[in-house]
Amino acid sequence: MTLSKHSQLFLRLGLAFVFGVFGVDKLFHWPLNVLWSGWIPVWLSVPQLPFLAALGSLEIIAAIFLLLNRFTRLAAFACVLFLAGVVASFGLNDSTVRDIGLIAMALALALQPERKRKEHEEKKIKK
Repeated sequence: MTLSKHSQLFLRLGLAFVFGVFGVDKLFHWPLNVLWSGWIPVWLSVPQLPFLAALGSLEIIAAIFLLLNRFTRLAAFACVLFLAGVVASFGLNDSTVRDIGLIAMALALALQPERKRKEHEEKKIKK
């Protein structure tokens, strides 16, 4: 396994852990979700509990895809969208500074070359 593959593994596992914990926390504290409901912007007029349940479910799905290394690019871009929504809604604060770092991690993972195409190109070069 090359260093590049190691870095992708650590990015995937780190993001999967963060989004898995976020998603599970949203679902297990549901419907007493006072902590997470504070992160729903006031301009977003949606029913809080169903929104948090849906968001938690999507975060768990993204975490599972990252763990299994399936639909990795899609899952990473979903993580970027989740976090960008938080940063755009709440501006720069202690939590969103962390989220900006997570956005960078997710973008690094999402923008890595596709493994199949890269392996195919490497075989061409060896011939």
